Amino acid sequence: MAGNYGAAHSTGAILGGWLVALHGEAALPRGLIDRIHDGPFGPTHLRALSECLARVRDGSSARVPRYSPTLAMARNLALYPVVIAHGFRRLLLF
Repeated sequence: MAGNYGAAHSTGAILGGWLVALHGEAALPRGLIDRIHDGPFGPTHLRALSECLARVRDGSSARVPRYSPTLAMARNLALYPVVIAHGFRRLLLF
């Protein structure tokens, strides 16, 4: 039964991505956006990427937004224990 929860989370994440791609940031609840911390690949960076893609789509030249590889690595290292714990939790049957 634990596997069903993982499938629901994955499906929800995919659907959320589709809704934002189709309707923009307004498709997400404001409270959810406010809870996301800014940083590498945070809301500010994603908005800049979105604007860059829109310019390229319209035929304009655009500069790809930069990010800090150091901050991105620090974030990833901080998230590893969470990902590992989640993986081991999914191995349990209860």
